Amino acid sequence: MFKRTFDLIFLKVLLISMFITSCVHAPNTDADGSKYNTPLDRARDAFVMLETAVVANICDELTKSCHSESIPLVFGSGFVIEHSDIQGSYVATAAHVCEPQKLPNKFTSKGLSITAGLEVSAITKERKKFTTEVIRMDKKGDLCLLYAKDLERPKLKIAAHAPRPGDRILNVAAPAGILHKNSPFITDGFFNGYDPEANLSVYSLPVTGGSSGSAIMNQRGEVVGLVSMMNTRFNFIVYSPSYDSLRRFYEREVWDHRELLLRRDFLN
Repeated sequence: MFKRTFDLIFLKVLLISMFITSCVHAPNTDADGSKYNTPLDRARDAFVMLETAVVANICDELTKSCHSESIPLVFGSGFVIEHSDIQGSYVATAAHVCEPQKLPNKFTSKGLSITAGLEVSAITKERKKFTTEVIRMDKKGDLCLLYAKDLERPKLKIAAHAPRPGDRILNVAAPAGILHKNSPFITDGFFNGYDPEANLSVYSLPVTGGSSGSAIMNQRGEVVGLVSMMNTRFNFIVYSPSYDSLRRFYEREVWDHRELLLRRDFLN
């Protein structure tokens, strides 16, 4: 009788523990203390839409009065790749998002003196806008690093290993500059392989203009690539800088700029 009662109690405890385990999912805790239930939770918070605008300072040579105008030029995507030791975050994207075209610094037109430049802003999924500074571009590799001193968001880490052909991948982006509040677009696809002649990684992934610069991630939410180009004959074929090129560029440039900021802070 005692054994039967003990068995029944044990069975109830087992069933209750199984029910709790199946219904409650403990969030993952990252090294920085942030908690996320899935890798995509972190990826959505690390994502930013990028707006590159022409900022012109226009002065009337006759009246000597001046005013500024900002005209949006292109939209792209990016993601926080590292935090500053002092303040703010580093954002990764494609070089052609940071500098879509070369502009003359100064020119005149009909009695007007115009000084123009490009300004890149980072917009979070909550549609909060932050000014960024272009730190470094690798135009040949189509990689760009931005620094936003007021942007505090979770970061994505670069995967320890390159993807293998057939690996499933994830992408969070603002295609065509579309960003619904709290709803960046999530898509998935596959890694097809690495083309050594072009030094590019090839993915199957639905993209369009505005997806450029967005993170290509493995199933753990770690960065393995970055949307650089699509094949115009079949826009589900996407090209990325190679895993090795991407890793070397961002690790080197982030390290160099962090050291620069620390030296400036020390001198001040």
